[in-house]
Order: sequence, then C-alpha cells, then structure tokens
Amino acid sequence: MSKPEADMTNTLTGRTSRPVFPQPSYRVDHTGKVTYFQDGKAVVTDSVKGVSVIEAARNAHALAIKVAVARYGPNLTLNGDATFVKHMAEAARASGMNLTILDASRPTAPPIRTGPEINR
Repeated sequence: MSKPEADMTNTLTGRTSRPVFPQPSYRVDHTGKVTYFQDGKAVVTDSVKGVSVIEAARNAHALAIKVAVARYGPNLTLNGDATFVKHMAEAARASGMNLTILDASRPTAPPIRTGPEINR
C-alpha cells in the first residue's frame, strides 16, 4: 500500500495494512481450470464445463454466483440436485443482482428472477 501524498491533509493511516475486502485465493491448473479457496478450503471451480460448488457452504454458493455472472452474464442455468438448486437460488436472491435462473431439471418451470425490485 502506498503512503499518503504530501498534499493529502485529511487522511487516516495505520501501522499495518490489510486487504479491505476479503478476496478468495485461487489456483489455475494446466487446463485453465480455476479453483477458488476460502479459509484454505477449495470451495468453487470454474472450468470449461461450468462453475461448480465443491464445498457446500453459504459463502461458496455466493462466490459461485459471482463467478458465474462474471463469466456468463445475468442469465444462468443450474444443473444439480434439488438442494443445490435451492442453495444457489438463495445465494442469487441474497446477492441483490438482477438475475434470471433456469433449473435444467425442470425446463418448463418458470425462471427464478432476482434483483432489488423483486426482493422487496
């Protein structure tokens, strides 16, 4: 982290510097698959097959939503069992993002829509 510039009179500094927002660490393998880690555990992978949740924890589902949206945009399709779909839908609603999510196991079901105006 850089030191405040001389002309900055209204600043806050401290003895040590830490990241402001917690970011997951990640590793990229030789095939291009990205594995994201939180607290030392692999929680999400992003590969040519899609984004997968490895560790079924609330923060993992939220991270998977962010990775999927960054990669695919706001229109997503979920492939997984009912528990996976439920947790991903909850994470999508909690994200506050405007998303349209289809459940691949129920192609005729209406899409799950999330967003600030929908969650009111």
